[in-house]
Amino acid sequence: MRAKLVRVGGMAAILLASFWAGTFLSPRPASTADVRRGPPKQHFLAGSERSVPILQEISETLKRMDARLARIETIAAESAEK
Repeated sequence: MRAKLVRVGGMAAILLASFWAGTFLSPRPASTADVRRGPPKQHFLAGSERSVPILQEISETLKRMDARLARIETIAAESAEK
């Protein structure tokens, strides 16, 4: 009877110690990585603040198209003279 009580008490002590260890000892993270910060969200900008970059891109594109068109016009004028 005493041996059975000692065995149950030992198992209870092991169970209590393992529960305590799992509760109070913090586990190491599985992986560590740097957190990247993305560009700031632009949801709450005014309409003009959102459209300025887009309009600048359109302006640059139109300038490139105008330069190409000018080159095409000079080539067409030169070929017409020949």
